[in-house]
Amino acid sequence: MPKVVKEEIDKLNAKLQITLEKADYETLFNKELAKYRKQAHMKGFRKGKTPMSVVKKMYGKAVLGDVINQTLQQELINFIDSEKNLLGHPISSKDQELIEFDWKEMDDYSFHFDLGLAPEFEIQGLEDDHVFTNYKVQVTEEMIDEDLANARKRLGERFDAEEDIEENDLITLEIKELDGKKKIKEEGLTSEFSVLVKDVEDKKLQKKILGKKKGDDLPIPLVGLEKSADEDFVKKNYLRNPDLEGAIPALFQATIQNVSRVKEAEMTEDFFKQFFGSEDIKDEEGARAKIKEDTEAFFNKQSEALLFRELQDHLMAQNSLELPDEFLKRWLLATNEKLNEKSLSKEYPLFAENLKWTLIKNKLAKNKEVTIEEEDLRNAFRERIKGYFASSPYGSDPSIVENMVDRMMQDQKQIEQIQEEVLSDKLFDSVVPDLTKEEKEISLKEFEEIAQKARAEAMAASSVEEEE
Repeated sequence: MPKVVKEEIDKLNAKLQITLEKADYETLFNKELAKYRKQAHMKGFRKGKTPMSVVKKMYGKAVLGDVINQTLQQELINFIDSEKNLLGHPISSKDQELIEFDWKEMDDYSFHFDLGLAPEFEIQGLEDDHVFTNYKVQVTEEMIDEDLANARKRLGERFDAEEDIEENDLITLEIKELDGKKKIKEEGLTSEFSVLVKDVEDKKLQKKILGKKKGDDLPIPLVGLEKSADEDFVKKNYLRNPDLEGAIPALFQATIQNVSRVKEAEMTEDFFKQFFGSEDIKDEEGARAKIKEDTEAFFNKQSEALLFRELQDHLMAQNSLELPDEFLKRWLLATNEKLNEKSLSKEYPLFAENLKWTLIKNKLAKNKEVTIEEEDLRNAFRERIKGYFASSPYGSDPSIVENMVDRMMQDQKQIEQIQEEVLSDKLFDSVVPDLTKEEKEISLKEFEEIAQKARAEAMAASSVEEEE
Protein backbone atom coordinates (compact mmCIF):
# COMPACT_ATOMS: atom_id res chain seq x y z
CA MET A 1 0.00 0.00 0.00
CA PRO A 2 1.26 3.54 -0.74
CA LYS A 3 2.41 5.48 2.30
CA VAL A 4 0.32 8.58 2.92
CA VAL A 5 1.56 10.95 5.62
CA LYS A 6 -0.12 14.21 6.60
CA GLU A 7 1.85 16.72 8.70
CA GLU A 8 0.11 19.80 10.10
CA ILE A 9 2.25 22.96 9.86
CA ASP A 10 -0.23 25.18 11.71
CA LYS A 11 -3.99 25.41 12.14
CA LEU A 12 -4.52 26.40 8.49
CA ASN A 13 -1.74 24.65 6.59
CA ALA A 14 -0.44 21.11 6.27
CA LYS A 15 1.94 18.99 4.20
CA LEU A 16 1.10 15.72 2.49
CA GLN A 17 3.63 13.12 1.40
CA ILE A 18 2.62 10.16 -0.76
CA THR A 19 5.28 7.50 -1.33
CA LEU A 20 4.78 4.90 -4.03
CA GLU A 21 6.96 1.85 -3.64
CA LYS A 22 7.80 -0.52 -6.45
CA ALA A 23 5.19 -3.02 -5.24
CA ASP A 24 2.48 -0.33 -5.49
CA TYR A 25 2.78 0.13 -9.23
CA GLU A 26 4.82 -2.76 -10.69
CA THR A 27 1.85 -5.03 -11.39
CA LEU A 28 -0.05 -2.29 -13.23
CA PHE A 29 3.13 -1.30 -15.11
CA ASN A 30 3.65 -4.84 -16.40
CA LYS A 31 -0.06 -5.15 -17.27
CA GLU A 32 0.05 -1.96 -19.36
CA LEU A 33 3.26 -3.05 -21.11
CA ALA A 34 1.59 -6.35 -21.97
CA LYS A 35 -1.19 -4.40 -23.69
CA TYR A 36 1.39 -2.47 -25.72
CA ARG A 37 3.15 -5.69 -26.67
CA LYS A 38 -0.10 -7.28 -27.79
CA GLN A 39 -0.89 -4.30 -30.03
CA ALA A 40 2.65 -3.59 -31.25
CA HIS A 41 3.45 -4.41 -34.88
CA MET A 42 7.16 -3.83 -35.46
CA LYS A 43 9.28 -4.64 -38.44
CA GLY A 44 10.92 -8.04 -38.06
CA PHE A 45 8.38 -9.36 -35.55
CA ARG A 46 4.92 -10.79 -35.87
CA LYS A 47 2.14 -8.75 -34.30
CA GLY A 48 2.02 -9.43 -30.57
CA LYS A 49 5.39 -11.27 -30.59
CA THR A 50 7.70 -8.29 -30.11
CA PRO A 51 10.18 -9.08 -27.30
CA MET A 52 9.28 -7.40 -24.01
CA SER A 53 12.78 -5.91 -23.82
CA VAL A 54 12.12 -4.02 -27.06
CA VAL A 55 8.67 -2.89 -25.88
CA LYS A 56 10.17 -1.61 -22.60
CA LYS A 57 12.90 0.23 -24.45
CA MET A 58 10.40 1.99 -26.70
CA TYR A 59 7.48 2.58 -24.33
CA GLY A 60 8.74 1.90 -20.81
CA LYS A 61 9.38 5.48 -19.69
CA ALA A 62 6.03 6.82 -20.98
CA VAL A 63 4.05 3.87 -19.60
CA LEU A 64 5.76 4.14 -16.22
CA GLY A 65 4.94 7.86 -16.07
CA ASP A 66 1.28 7.18 -16.87
CA VAL A 67 1.04 4.35 -14.32
CA ILE A 68 2.69 6.41 -11.55
CA ASN A 69 0.38 9.35 -12.29
CA GLN A 70 -2.70 7.12 -12.35
CA THR A 71 -1.76 5.50 -9.02
CA LEU A 72 -0.91 8.87 -7.46
CA GLN A 73 -4.19 10.45 -8.56
CA GLN A 74 -6.18 7.59 -7.05
CA GLU A 75 -4.36 8.03 -3.74
CA LEU A 76 -5.11 11.76 -3.82
CA ILE A 77 -8.79 11.06 -4.47
CA ASN A 78 -8.89 8.61 -1.56
CA PHE A 79 -7.19 11.14 0.71
CA ILE A 80 -9.53 14.00 -0.26
CA ASP A 81 -12.56 11.78 0.31
CA SER A 82 -11.32 10.92 3.80
CA GLU A 83 -10.61 14.53 4.85
CA LYS A 84 -13.44 16.87 5.83
CA ASN A 85 -11.61 20.15 6.41
CA LEU A 86 -9.67 20.74 3.19
CA LEU A 87 -9.96 23.98 1.25
CA GLY A 88 -9.37 23.65 -2.47
CA HIS A 89 -7.29 20.63 -3.49
CA PRO A 90 -3.71 19.54 -2.75
CA ILE A 91 -1.14 21.38 -4.85
CA SER A 92 2.43 20.33 -5.52
CA SER A 93 4.85 21.74 -2.96
CA LYS A 94 7.37 24.35 -4.02
CA ASP A 95 10.19 22.06 -2.86
CA GLN A 96 8.96 19.09 -4.90
CA GLU A 97 11.93 17.80 -6.92
CA LEU A 98 11.55 17.01 -10.61
CA ILE A 99 11.28 13.24 -10.99
CA GLU A 100 12.74 11.33 -13.93
CA PHE A 101 10.99 8.00 -14.33
CA ASP A 102 13.40 5.12 -15.05
CA TRP A 103 11.82 1.78 -15.91
CA LYS A 104 15.17 0.04 -15.45
CA GLU A 105 15.52 1.01 -11.76
CA MET A 106 11.85 0.92 -10.64
CA ASP A 107 12.52 3.12 -7.61
CA ASP A 108 10.30 4.33 -4.80
CA TYR A 109 8.84 7.76 -5.63
CA SER A 110 7.83 10.43 -3.12
CA PHE A 111 5.45 13.28 -3.91
CA HIS A 112 4.95 16.33 -1.70
CA PHE A 113 1.83 18.47 -1.60
CA ASP A 114 0.66 21.55 0.28
CA LEU A 115 -2.78 21.55 1.88
CA GLY A 116 -5.09 24.36 2.96
CA LEU A 117 -7.23 23.66 6.03
CA ALA A 118 -10.56 25.17 6.97
CA PRO A 119 -10.51 27.09 10.27
CA GLU A 120 -12.20 25.58 13.30
CA PHE A 121 -14.84 27.85 14.85
CA GLU A 122 -18.21 28.03 16.55
CA ILE A 123 -20.97 30.28 15.22
CA GLN A 124 -21.21 33.60 17.05
CA GLY A 125 -23.95 36.22 16.72
CA LEU A 126 -27.17 34.20 16.93
CA GLU A 127 -27.62 34.71 20.65
CA ASP A 128 -27.07 38.49 20.76
CA ASP A 129 -29.68 41.26 20.84
CA HIS A 130 -29.37 42.29 17.19
CA VAL A 131 -32.75 43.30 15.70
CA PHE A 132 -33.31 42.25 12.06
CA THR A 133 -35.57 44.13 9.66
CA ASN A 134 -38.50 42.37 8.04
CA TYR A 135 -39.76 44.61 5.22
CA LYS A 136 -43.47 44.64 4.44
CA VAL A 137 -44.35 46.12 1.02
CA GLN A 138 -47.61 48.03 0.88
CA VAL A 139 -49.68 46.45 -1.92
CA THR A 140 -51.80 49.37 -3.16
CA GLU A 141 -54.94 49.42 -5.28
CA GLU A 142 -52.88 51.13 -8.00
CA MET A 143 -50.52 48.13 -8.12
CA ILE A 144 -53.49 45.78 -8.47
CA ASP A 145 -54.99 48.01 -11.20
CA GLU A 146 -51.71 47.86 -13.13
CA ASP A 147 -51.42 44.06 -12.89
CA LEU A 148 -55.00 43.61 -14.02
CA ALA A 149 -54.57 46.07 -16.91
CA ASN A 150 -51.37 44.32 -18.04
CA ALA A 151 -53.17 40.98 -18.01
CA ARG A 152 -56.02 42.39 -20.10
CA LYS A 153 -53.50 43.66 -22.65
CA ARG A 154 -51.50 40.43 -22.66
CA LEU A 155 -54.61 38.31 -23.21
CA GLY A 156 -56.39 40.76 -25.48
CA GLU A 157 -56.88 40.53 -29.24
CA ARG A 158 -54.34 42.17 -31.52
CA PHE A 159 -55.61 44.05 -34.59
CA ASP A 160 -54.21 46.33 -37.31
CA ALA A 161 -54.81 50.02 -36.58
CA GLU A 162 -55.19 52.60 -39.35
CA GLU A 163 -55.48 55.75 -37.24
CA ASP A 164 -52.75 57.68 -35.39
CA ILE A 165 -50.14 55.59 -33.60
CA GLU A 166 -50.36 55.13 -29.82
CA GLU A 167 -47.65 54.48 -27.22
CA ASN A 168 -48.47 50.79 -26.73
CA ASP A 169 -48.62 49.99 -30.45
CA LEU A 170 -46.23 47.58 -32.14
CA ILE A 171 -45.06 49.11 -35.43
CA THR A 172 -43.43 47.23 -38.30
CA LEU A 173 -40.79 49.30 -40.10
CA GLU A 174 -39.31 48.82 -43.55
CA ILE A 175 -35.93 50.57 -43.50
CA LYS A 176 -33.58 51.73 -46.25
CA GLU A 177 -30.13 53.22 -45.77
CA LEU A 178 -29.89 56.96 -46.39
CA ASP A 179 -27.05 58.61 -48.29
CA GLY A 180 -26.84 61.78 -46.26
CA LYS A 181 -30.06 62.97 -44.62
CA LYS A 182 -32.70 62.59 -47.35
CA LYS A 183 -31.62 60.53 -50.34
CA ILE A 184 -31.99 56.74 -50.26
CA LYS A 185 -28.62 55.11 -51.01
CA GLU A 186 -28.51 52.89 -54.08
CA GLU A 187 -27.78 49.28 -53.11
CA GLY A 188 -27.73 50.38 -49.48
CA LEU A 189 -28.76 48.32 -46.49
CA THR A 190 -32.43 47.37 -46.20
CA SER A 191 -34.44 45.37 -43.70
CA GLU A 192 -37.73 45.06 -41.84
CA PHE A 193 -38.39 44.71 -38.12
CA SER A 194 -40.91 45.60 -35.42
CA VAL A 195 -40.60 47.72 -32.30
CA LEU A 196 -42.90 48.82 -29.50
CA VAL A 197 -43.36 52.58 -29.63
CA LYS A 198 -42.98 52.92 -25.85
CA ASP A 199 -39.55 51.23 -26.10
CA VAL A 200 -38.11 53.90 -28.40
CA GLU A 201 -35.35 55.45 -26.30
CA ASP A 202 -35.25 58.94 -27.85
CA LYS A 203 -38.37 60.70 -26.52
CA LYS A 204 -38.27 63.30 -29.32
CA LEU A 205 -38.28 60.52 -31.91
CA GLN A 206 -41.01 58.73 -29.98
CA LYS A 207 -43.11 61.90 -30.14
CA LYS A 208 -42.61 62.10 -33.93
CA ILE A 209 -43.73 58.48 -34.31
CA LEU A 210 -46.86 59.16 -32.25
CA GLY A 211 -47.85 61.76 -34.82
CA LYS A 212 -47.64 59.26 -37.70
CA LYS A 213 -49.82 56.47 -39.05
CA LYS A 214 -49.52 53.43 -41.29
CA GLY A 215 -47.78 54.28 -44.60
CA ASP A 216 -45.90 57.35 -43.29
CA ASP A 217 -42.12 57.81 -43.59
CA LEU A 218 -39.55 59.28 -41.22
CA PRO A 219 -35.76 59.13 -40.77
CA ILE A 220 -34.52 57.11 -37.78
CA PRO A 221 -31.19 56.00 -36.30
CA LEU A 222 -30.85 52.28 -35.57
CA VAL A 223 -28.14 52.39 -32.93
CA GLY A 224 -29.82 53.51 -29.72
CA LEU A 225 -33.34 53.15 -31.10
CA GLU A 226 -34.11 50.97 -28.08
CA LYS A 227 -32.20 50.83 -24.82
CA SER A 228 -30.47 47.58 -25.77
CA ALA A 229 -29.78 48.55 -29.38
CA ASP A 230 -25.98 48.66 -29.55
CA GLU A 231 -24.21 47.86 -32.84
CA ASP A 232 -24.19 44.09 -32.28
CA PHE A 233 -27.90 44.11 -31.42
CA VAL A 234 -28.70 46.21 -34.51
CA LYS A 235 -26.78 43.91 -36.85
CA LYS A 236 -28.42 40.81 -35.44
CA ASN A 237 -32.00 41.95 -34.78
CA TYR A 238 -32.69 44.91 -37.07
CA LEU A 239 -30.49 44.25 -40.10
CA ARG A 240 -30.58 40.44 -39.78
CA ASN A 241 -26.88 40.38 -40.61
CA PRO A 242 -24.76 39.65 -37.50
CA ASP A 243 -21.57 39.32 -39.59
CA LEU A 244 -21.94 42.76 -41.17
CA GLU A 245 -18.59 44.56 -41.21
CA GLY A 246 -18.04 48.22 -40.54
CA ALA A 247 -19.98 50.87 -38.64
CA ILE A 248 -23.78 51.14 -38.78
CA PRO A 249 -24.96 54.07 -40.95
CA ALA A 250 -26.25 57.02 -38.94
CA LEU A 251 -29.75 57.26 -40.50
CA PHE A 252 -32.28 55.09 -42.32
CA GLN A 253 -35.54 55.93 -44.02
CA ALA A 254 -38.30 54.06 -42.17
CA THR A 255 -41.69 53.36 -43.73
CA ILE A 256 -44.38 52.30 -41.27
CA GLN A 257 -45.69 49.11 -42.88
CA ASN A 258 -48.10 48.10 -40.15
CA VAL A 259 -49.47 49.27 -36.81
CA SER A 260 -50.54 46.47 -34.45
CA ARG A 261 -52.67 47.31 -31.45
CA VAL A 262 -54.16 45.25 -28.64
CA LYS A 263 -57.78 45.46 -27.65
CA GLU A 264 -57.97 44.79 -23.93
CA ALA A 265 -59.70 41.53 -23.02
CA GLU A 266 -63.09 41.74 -21.42
CA MET A 267 -63.15 40.49 -17.82
CA THR A 268 -65.20 37.37 -18.49
CA GLU A 269 -64.89 33.93 -16.90
CA ASP A 270 -62.75 32.84 -19.88
CA PHE A 271 -60.37 35.72 -19.20
CA PHE A 272 -60.05 34.82 -15.52
CA LYS A 273 -59.47 31.18 -16.43
CA GLN A 274 -56.67 32.14 -18.83
CA PHE A 275 -55.15 34.56 -16.33
CA PHE A 276 -55.29 32.41 -13.19
CA GLY A 277 -55.23 28.90 -14.65
CA SER A 278 -56.66 26.33 -12.27
CA GLU A 279 -57.65 28.93 -9.65
CA ASP A 280 -61.44 29.28 -9.22
CA ILE A 281 -61.68 33.02 -10.01
CA LYS A 282 -64.90 34.17 -11.66
CA ASP A 283 -65.19 37.92 -11.15
CA GLU A 284 -63.14 41.11 -10.72
CA GLU A 285 -63.46 41.10 -6.95
CA GLY A 286 -61.97 37.61 -6.73
CA ALA A 287 -59.27 38.56 -9.25
CA ARG A 288 -58.21 41.60 -7.25
CA ALA A 289 -58.07 39.58 -4.04
CA LYS A 290 -55.95 36.91 -5.73
CA ILE A 291 -53.59 39.48 -7.27
CA LYS A 292 -53.11 41.08 -3.86
CA GLU A 293 -52.45 37.70 -2.25
CA ASP A 294 -49.92 36.68 -4.93
CA THR A 295 -48.22 40.08 -4.88
CA GLU A 296 -47.84 40.00 -1.11
CA ALA A 297 -46.45 36.46 -1.31
CA PHE A 298 -43.97 37.57 -3.97
CA PHE A 299 -42.71 40.52 -1.94
CA ASN A 300 -42.66 38.46 1.25
CA LYS A 301 -40.29 36.06 -0.53
CA GLN A 302 -38.14 38.99 -1.61
CA SER A 303 -38.20 40.33 1.94
CA GLU A 304 -37.04 36.96 3.23
CA ALA A 305 -34.09 37.13 0.85
CA LEU A 306 -33.17 40.58 2.16
CA LEU A 307 -33.51 39.42 5.75
CA PHE A 308 -31.28 36.45 5.00
CA ARG A 309 -28.76 38.82 3.42
CA GLU A 310 -28.83 40.91 6.61
CA LEU A 311 -28.25 37.74 8.61
CA GLN A 312 -25.30 36.92 6.35
CA ASP A 313 -23.75 40.36 6.88
CA HIS A 314 -24.31 40.11 10.64
CA LEU A 315 -22.73 36.66 10.94
CA MET A 316 -19.81 37.67 8.74
CA ALA A 317 -19.16 40.61 11.08
CA GLN A 318 -19.47 38.45 14.20
CA ASN A 319 -17.32 35.57 12.93
CA SER A 320 -13.89 36.75 11.85
CA LEU A 321 -12.36 33.71 10.13
CA GLU A 322 -8.74 33.28 9.12
CA LEU A 323 -7.92 31.51 5.86
CA PRO A 324 -4.73 29.97 4.45
CA ASP A 325 -4.46 32.93 2.06
CA GLU A 326 -1.07 32.10 0.52
CA PHE A 327 -2.16 28.52 -0.22
CA LEU A 328 -5.50 29.61 -1.68
CA LYS A 329 -3.87 32.15 -3.98
CA ARG A 330 -1.45 29.51 -5.28
CA TRP A 331 -4.32 27.06 -5.73
CA LEU A 332 -6.42 29.59 -7.66
CA LEU A 333 -3.53 30.44 -9.98
CA ALA A 334 -2.80 26.74 -10.53
CA THR A 335 -6.39 25.81 -11.38
CA ASN A 336 -7.66 28.84 -13.30
CA GLU A 337 -6.03 29.74 -16.61
CA LYS A 338 -7.85 33.09 -16.73
CA LEU A 339 -6.19 34.32 -13.54
CA ASN A 340 -2.80 36.02 -13.25
CA GLU A 341 -1.05 37.75 -10.38
CA LYS A 342 -2.59 41.13 -11.25
CA SER A 343 -6.20 39.95 -11.57
CA LEU A 344 -5.82 37.71 -8.52
CA SER A 345 -4.82 40.62 -6.28
CA LYS A 346 -8.03 42.38 -7.33
CA GLU A 347 -10.40 39.42 -7.09
CA TYR A 348 -9.02 37.46 -4.13
CA PRO A 349 -10.56 39.61 -1.35
CA LEU A 350 -14.07 38.99 -2.71
CA PHE A 351 -13.30 35.29 -3.25
CA ALA A 352 -12.15 35.06 0.38
CA GLU A 353 -15.33 36.72 1.65
CA ASN A 354 -17.47 34.30 -0.37
CA LEU A 355 -15.48 31.35 1.00
CA LYS A 356 -15.88 32.57 4.58
CA TRP A 357 -19.64 32.82 4.14
CA THR A 358 -19.73 29.31 2.66
CA LEU A 359 -17.90 28.00 5.73
CA ILE A 360 -20.28 29.82 8.08
CA LYS A 361 -23.33 28.64 6.13
CA ASN A 362 -22.17 25.01 6.11
CA LYS A 363 -21.39 25.16 9.83
CA LEU A 364 -24.84 26.63 10.47
CA ALA A 365 -26.45 23.86 8.41
CA LYS A 366 -24.55 21.24 10.40
CA ASN A 367 -25.54 22.79 13.74
CA LYS A 368 -29.19 22.95 12.69
CA GLU A 369 -29.00 19.44 11.19
CA VAL A 370 -30.16 20.76 7.82
CA THR A 371 -29.88 18.14 5.09
CA ILE A 372 -30.80 18.17 1.42
CA GLU A 373 -32.38 15.07 -0.10
CA GLU A 374 -32.92 14.30 -3.76
CA GLU A 375 -36.65 14.90 -3.37
CA ASP A 376 -35.91 18.41 -2.04
CA LEU A 377 -34.10 19.18 -5.29
CA ARG A 378 -36.87 17.67 -7.40
CA ASN A 379 -39.51 19.70 -5.55
CA ALA A 380 -37.50 22.88 -6.10
CA PHE A 381 -37.23 22.12 -9.82
CA ARG A 382 -40.98 21.43 -9.95
CA GLU A 383 -41.73 24.84 -8.45
CA ARG A 384 -39.36 26.51 -10.89
CA ILE A 385 -41.03 24.79 -13.86
CA LYS A 386 -44.51 25.74 -12.65
CA GLY A 387 -43.27 29.31 -12.48
CA TYR A 388 -42.12 29.10 -16.11
CA PHE A 389 -45.61 27.94 -17.17
CA ALA A 390 -47.65 29.98 -14.71
CA SER A 391 -50.29 30.85 -17.29
CA SER A 392 -49.93 27.72 -19.41
CA PRO A 393 -51.63 24.31 -19.13
CA TYR A 394 -48.19 22.65 -19.42
CA GLY A 395 -47.36 23.64 -15.85
CA SER A 396 -50.24 21.52 -14.53
CA ASP A 397 -49.42 18.43 -16.63
CA PRO A 398 -47.54 16.04 -14.26
CA SER A 399 -45.88 14.04 -17.06
CA ILE A 400 -44.45 17.16 -18.73
CA VAL A 401 -43.26 18.56 -15.41
CA GLU A 402 -41.59 15.28 -14.38
CA ASN A 403 -39.85 14.91 -17.75
CA MET A 404 -38.40 18.40 -17.38
CA VAL A 405 -37.36 17.65 -13.79
CA ASP A 406 -35.56 14.50 -14.97
CA ARG A 407 -33.63 16.52 -17.56
CA MET A 408 -32.69 19.19 -15.03
CA MET A 409 -31.45 16.52 -12.62
CA GLN A 410 -28.88 15.52 -15.26
CA ASP A 411 -27.41 19.02 -15.41
CA GLN A 412 -24.73 19.38 -12.72
CA LYS A 413 -24.64 23.17 -12.97
CA GLN A 414 -28.39 23.44 -12.44
CA ILE A 415 -28.19 20.98 -9.55
CA GLU A 416 -25.49 23.04 -7.81
CA GLN A 417 -27.57 26.19 -8.30
CA ILE A 418 -30.76 24.65 -6.96
CA GLN A 419 -28.85 23.13 -4.02
CA GLU A 420 -27.79 26.62 -2.94
CA GLU A 421 -31.39 27.83 -3.17
CA VAL A 422 -32.74 24.86 -1.21
CA LEU A 423 -30.02 25.18 1.44
CA SER A 424 -30.75 28.90 1.85
CA ASP A 425 -34.49 28.23 2.16
CA LYS A 426 -33.97 25.49 4.74
CA LEU A 427 -31.52 27.58 6.72
CA PHE A 428 -33.99 30.47 6.66
CA ASP A 429 -36.76 28.25 7.99
CA SER A 430 -34.55 26.85 10.75
CA VAL A 431 -32.71 30.00 11.86
CA VAL A 432 -34.93 33.04 11.25
CA PRO A 433 -37.88 32.10 13.52
CA ASP A 434 -35.57 32.44 16.54
CA LEU A 435 -34.24 35.87 15.54
CA THR A 436 -35.48 39.17 16.95
CA LYS A 437 -37.26 40.90 14.06
CA GLU A 438 -38.89 44.27 13.51
CA GLU A 439 -41.53 44.63 10.79
CA LYS A 440 -41.18 47.77 8.67
CA GLU A 441 -43.79 48.85 6.12
CA ILE A 442 -42.32 50.55 3.05
CA SER A 443 -43.46 51.60 -0.41
CA LEU A 444 -42.70 49.62 -3.55
CA LYS A 445 -40.22 52.28 -4.68
CA GLU A 446 -38.28 52.14 -1.41
CA PHE A 447 -38.28 48.35 -1.50
CA GLU A 448 -37.03 48.23 -5.09
CA GLU A 449 -34.15 50.57 -4.23
CA ILE A 450 -33.09 48.32 -1.35
CA ALA A 451 -33.50 45.14 -3.42
CA GLN A 452 -31.58 46.61 -6.36
CA LYS A 453 -28.64 47.46 -4.12
CA ALA A 454 -28.64 43.93 -2.68
CA ARG A 455 -28.80 42.37 -6.16
CA ALA A 456 -25.86 44.48 -7.35
CA GLU A 457 -23.78 43.30 -4.39
CA ALA A 458 -24.78 39.68 -4.98
CA MET A 459 -23.96 39.86 -8.71
CA ALA A 460 -20.54 41.34 -7.94
CA ALA A 461 -19.88 38.40 -5.60
CA SER A 462 -21.19 35.71 -7.97
CA SER A 463 -19.11 37.00 -10.90
CA VAL A 464 -15.95 35.90 -9.10
CA GLU A 465 -17.43 32.51 -8.21
CA GLU A 466 -18.34 31.84 -11.85
CA GLU A 467 -14.77 32.51 -12.93
CA GLU A 468 -13.39 29.96 -10.49
